[in-house]
Amino acid sequence: MTGRPRPARAVAAASVLVLVALALLTGCASGSDASDARPGQRPRTGGPVDERSGDTSGTIPSGTVPVDGRPTQLDPGAGLLIGTPVYDGDFADPYVLIDDGTNYVYATNTDDANLPVIVSAGGDEGTYHGDAFPTLPSWTTPGFVWAPAVYARGDGYIAYYTTADTASKRQCVSRAVAPSPVGPFVDDSSGPLVCQSDLGGTIDPSIVTDVDGASWLLFKNDGNCCNLTTSLWSQELTPDGLDVVGEPTKLIDADQPWEGDLIEAPSMVIADGTSYLFYSANAWDSANYAVGFARCESITGPCTKADGPWMTSTAFARGPGGQEFFAKDGVVWMVYHGWERGQIGYPQGQRRLYLDIVRIDGDTPVRVGEETARVLLAVVVVVGMIVLAVAVALLVRWRRRHRRVPAS
Repeated sequence: MTGRPRPARAVAAASVLVLVALALLTGCASGSDASDARPGQRPRTGGPVDERSGDTSGTIPSGTVPVDGRPTQLDPGAGLLIGTPVYDGDFADPYVLIDDGTNYVYATNTDDANLPVIVSAGGDEGTYHGDAFPTLPSWTTPGFVWAPAVYARGDGYIAYYTTADTASKRQCVSRAVAPSPVGPFVDDSSGPLVCQSDLGGTIDPSIVTDVDGASWLLFKNDGNCCNLTTSLWSQELTPDGLDVVGEPTKLIDADQPWEGDLIEAPSMVIADGTSYLFYSANAWDSANYAVGFARCESITGPCTKADGPWMTSTAFARGPGGQEFFAKDGVVWMVYHGWERGQIGYPQGQRRLYLDIVRIDGDTPVRVGEETARVLLAVVVVVGMIVLAVAVALLVRWRRRHRRVPAS
């Protein structure tokens, strides 16, 4: 029998194990140099894959989703443990509504839906219900429905969403109502709810409820459309959630180098009297996209940014962003999207759905998944090095035993 002796093969295998673990550790800590973000319209995403066809590169054809939905596979366990996608379809700018113990996951418009929604009671089984918002209001056009946030209010539901205003030719924020979390949502307005047209428009709505029960809308002025400063804002909602009160309050501007002159996708977590404002920054279709945060004294500020990004590219999610938070089982969860390594940007890439747990350590938010991944990878490195050391010792011993004795 030819080839390497068994000890040599063991050394090679152990070396590969250590190198892979080190590569993953490097990937988890990696970021990328900041660059200016680029303006421009975002295309519709591909949406959920058609798992029944066996071709996971194809999306579900429009109009083919049954009334009771189509089963779809989720993987929250691996997502939490090692940071892989929870869902392998294109599902950008995710938002999770918990209603009566059920998870409703919404996303930016896809090829077949203005407001795609996946429903899950937990575990690895979900149901894709197609378009929860099949008919848009007459003052807008399809294809630019971004970053939804869905709010349970009374006996109904309100979806806040970004869409194109044909009159101002800006992206603006509107709202639609429905009797069910899966729709159909209907927007009966004659124009946008919030549209800072003189600041480039308004996008990326998010909802936060204060400790006194008042609900607030967070959003971004879309200044990067026209060389204006991008800022994040808050504005109180009326008790029914259908209108805003007073004037918006500016929270933060894009002013750190890593942000690339662009901040967006605000979301907020309130803990121990502090409002933690999270946001995405830099070019959304690049590995430079990342998540930052600021500590705010209240929902209306003042806010102080942390230095540098809070979350950059991981081993399995490049250019993470679009983060949103929800509470369940006494835990704060974060959903976000990211590109898979080597598949960044359209048309070759997809923004996959990811999941993490966040806790506040002192006055700093911490990703529990990041801690878990680092511990697991560190264990792999240590075990790999031990195996490598043992394999080397065995190889030395084997060679000594099989050393040829010189002829006399």
